[in-house]
Amino acid sequence: MNIAIIFFGAARRIDLTIDSIKRNIYACNEGLSLYTIGSFTTVERINNPTNGENNVALDPHDAFRLQADAYVMVREDERLIASALAAAQRRKDVYDNNWVSIRHVLHQLASLRRAWRLCTEALGIDFDYFLFLRPDLIFLDEIRIDDIVAGFQGENNIALPAWASWNGLNDRFALADKTAAQFYANRLDAVEAHTRTNNLHPETLLAHTLHAGASKLCLLPARARRVRANATTAYEDFGQSVTALPLRAAGFSLGPDGAVIFQRPEPASGVIQAIKTAT
Repeated sequence: MNIAIIFFGAARRIDLTIDSIKRNIYACNEGLSLYTIGSFTTVERINNPTNGENNVALDPHDAFRLQADAYVMVREDERLIASALAAAQRRKDVYDNNWVSIRHVLHQLASLRRAWRLCTEALGIDFDYFLFLRPDLIFLDEIRIDDIVAGFQGENNIALPAWASWNGLNDRFALADKTAAQFYANRLDAVEAHTRTNNLHPETLLAHTLHAGASKLCLLPARARRVRANATTAYEDFGQSVTALPLRAAGFSLGPDGAVIFQRPEPASGVIQAIKTAT
């Protein structure tokens, strides 16, 4: 069983997250066949006042703290997201910050797509599962890959966190088999179709993309807190934004308001309660 661990997005403040990554990702899965990839959009400074990141310098060497087996480092270039950005801009800016956050979302999705192409076209390794992680997260719980995939049913399965779903599905980390992973990793290609009828929002985009791919969902029972480039930690309310995801993977539909609806899934309330009350 070959597993690709893919870190994606922006490599920011890994000096503050690496200990939790070593403990809750690497150490608890050390008996498995892991191949680690860092796929990042690089910038010298990040400026997103919405998050309190006001022209903060980033260390270009921070990514190498991950000690990944392979890296794809691409300098931020708006030409790489131009068509997706144009599609998004035909609708409302949901963050209302002159498209700054949407640009960050699209660059993150571009880094994911580059990682997927590396895995499927260049490495020559047949991966069975893909663990997608943002590196700017302090992981509070172990992600035990063997335990999670035990809940997969057949093909086209993906496990996601049950919090911060924002009327969609949490897009910060995921564990997927090869079929579902292709939908997760190539969401940039779905932006144009999605924005014909919806404003672009990352959690909504993920829900619609996985639904269109007929993927089955189950719970990834782990929590994490975002670290900003200015070293502050974002508050996360793990109890108030819980989406009811099943323990064993199940198909789903989307309600008229975008709600994720399962047909008679195995309940995950015990696991959700555990992550809500864990210290």
